Amino acid sequence: GAGDFVRIHGKFNSEKYLKILGDTLLPSVHLRFPEGMRVPFFHDNSPIHGANIIKHWFEDHPELDVLPWPAKGADLNPIENVWGDIVKDCECFRPRTDDEVFERANSIWEGYRNNANYWRKLALSMINRLRLVVENEGRWTKY
Repeated sequence: GAGDFVRIHGKFNSEKYLKILGDTLLPSVHLRFPEGMRVPFFHDNSPIHGANIIKHWFEDHPELDVLPWPAKGADLNPIENVWGDIVKDCECFRPRTDDEVFERANSIWEGYRNNANYWRKLALSMINRLRLVVENEGRWTKY
């Protein structure tokens, strides 16, 4: 299932990502998975994700097995589908403040969070995504 929905104030950068990894992701991993289990993890090729402080953080946390990401692999990331669903669920929503945007998105996230079928379908879609990438010799797919 899904982890916590985290609000980011200001511009997202490697220091903020590092804080999310340490304060939110890692406790969630330790809560959900048995000690000693290596948990597959991926993020795309954003410069933030590739920053040295991030690489070093992952070196210090071998319980997270960072998977390689293809250079043009943004369409493989299922979280992009989740963001698309959140946007669709906000179509008639006209916020006036940043707080309203966060509250609405967080409310939608919480609705998805406990929907095991939603996450299962998304996870199983990875099989087809990877197959299409291989068939397209690494080029973009319909995802």
